[in-house]
Amino acid sequence: PLMRLTSHTLKSYDFPADNILIIENDQSCYSLPKMPNTIAISGGGKNVAWLFESCLLNKNLAYWGDIDADGFF
Repeated sequence: PLMRLTSHTLKSYDFPADNILIIENDQSCYSLPKMPNTIAISGGGKNVAWLFESCLLNKNLAYWGDIDADGFF
């Protein structure tokens, strides 16, 4: 599923999957194939402070950004 939540909500969200994809570009999120046990979070280019929260300690994280300033955060 594709999710877009505020950083405040993300800090305490109980993610119902083991794999979390942070995708900088909305269009890339819409192009993702279905992946079991995986959640994609869109808009991560400049909004990454929540990545250090305890709710993600036991999760597999991956980030994908395109080749522009926001994608390199």
